[in-house]
Amino acid sequence: MVCHFFFIKKLVPDIIIIPSDFSFYQKKANEVFKIIMSFSNIIEFASIDECYVDVTKLTIKYKPINIAIMISNQIKKETGLSVSVGISTNILLSKIASSLNKPNGITTLYKHEISNKLWPLPINKMYMIGKSSSTKFINNGINTIGDLAKLNINSQKYSILKKMIGINLDKQIFLQMAMEERILIEKINYLNL
Repeated sequence: MVCHFFFIKKLVPDIIIIPSDFSFYQKKANEVFKIIMSFSNIIEFASIDECYVDVTKLTIKYKPINIAIMISNQIKKETGLSVSVGISTNILLSKIASSLNKPNGITTLYKHEISNKLWPLPINKMYMIGKSSSTKFINNGINTIGDLAKLNINSQKYSILKKMIGINLDKQIFLQMAMEERILIEKINYLNL
């Protein structure tokens, strides 16, 4: 990361680089998590600033989208921070949904929405597919997430990609199947914040 600063400084000599304040970031993240936990105590922390929240009990009284709005508004009111929220029936889909409308967006990605919202996206937007893999996919005619979802594991194209990408190809196909909820154990009404 340091080399990037030197490169930027060379390009823009007058730039002022402010060092990060990890303790402040941690403090704000904790404030956000405290607010989220006031809505549900069923929470899984994914990183310093990301979590999954099961709000199933609240859906008796509120729709998931309204719960997400309440949480988002409360976080903004108390911390001044905005959050991106993904709503779905499992952790994977809620994770992907939260990345579709950043910053400060609330997005649903239910099973019936996958083919319209997710499949048309470029392959590099797929969770866990980086630049190197996306180039390999594109060079082999897999341009969209939908192309990957429709890939037949008995096809020659699959065999070629398997040699190039390795075990990660199977992980991607597993993720696609999980999004269709054929494999992944369903957990209802998750929010990814």
